[in-house]
Amino acid sequence: MKKILLVLILIMPMAMMAKEYELYCSVGDVSTGGPFFEDDSVRFEFSYTSLYPHFLKVKVINKTDKRITVEWENVRLSDDPICFRTDNLYSFNNPKPDEVIHAKSSSTKEIGERETPEYRSRMFSELLIKNHGESVKSVILPIRYSSGMVADYKVYVCLRYKL
Repeated sequence: MKKILLVLILIMPMAMMAKEYELYCSVGDVSTGGPFFEDDSVRFEFSYTSLYPHFLKVKVINKTDKRITVEWENVRLSDDPICFRTDNLYSFNNPKPDEVIHAKSSSTKEIGERETPEYRSRMFSELLIKNHGESVKSVILPIRYSSGMVADYKVYVCLRYKL
């Protein structure tokens, strides 16, 4: 019984200090109201977990009646090229193939900065969150429409303490 009480006394302050985080997006200075961005053609949904702190999950949803193509090689995270979570030491630096997303369907990828797998940095900085209230990554997602037009969507993905 004394051991259990001692463990509770030691763990309780840590549990009380634990912070919950929330992810949200903004375009320019305007918040989108959640971890997503959408317009008439596409929707991007973002998620992040401390289980994989080096990666950001991106779901691209095609809302049109025609196919779209994600130019993964040109996607940027804070102006740096990306890698996929599924990449390994031999493939992380390989060019990322374009991906066709058919009408009314979606695709999900986990992306991180293109760094040697052994030296990857965390996606969001806890120090920045503590000192500035949030940690921000800009994500540029180039989408090529069936007409041939390419739109570069720039979304700021922010992690902050849950309000």
